[in-house]
Formats: sequence, C-alpha cells, structure tokens
Amino acid sequence: MLLSELEERMTTADYMLYVAAEALNPRGEQRDDLRMGILAAAVSNPYRGKNSRPFKPADFIPKFGARRQDPRRLKAEFKAYTLALGGTVTEARHVN
Repeated sequence: MLLSELEERMTTADYMLYVAAEALNPRGEQRDDLRMGILAAAVSNPYRGKNSRPFKPADFIPKFGARRQDPRRLKAEFKAYTLALGGTVTEARHVN
C-alpha cells in the first residue's frame, strides 16, 4: 500500500494506536538493534576491565535523532503537520 493510500484510509485514532503499540513492542530495525545490543553486551561483558561497569544493550544501539532540537523548530514542524492533516492551530496565551 502506498503512503498516500494509507493516509486516506487510516484515521488519526488508528495512527495513534499504531504508534503506541510500536512504542510498547517495536518491530523491524528497532527490534533488530535491541537484539544485537543484547548479544554484543553478553559477548563483551566477560572481557571488560575489572573495575569497569557492565555493558548494557543500549551501549551498542545506534542513537538516531538523539541530538537536542530547537523548540522553535519543533513548534513549527508540529504546526505544519497539524495544518497538513487538516487541523487548526491556535496560539497559546501566556498568563503572567
């Protein structure tokens, strides 16, 4: 199925359920990275230094997109996504 077809058929609620399910039980590349991280930690720990901490699977998993993001850029991206999906954006009023 093409992404454009999926966008036409999938509701926002269905998409949010999919995102939540994927976060709880990742599949594909994320799951593969976790498996390899577990294996790498298990193989590496017997060879670590006597006074060094044990390796964790996360030590061997790539961290894509882990950089700090500019809040203004994130706000602009979320605004663009909301508008692209037919939503409306209202600016929050700050109360002092």
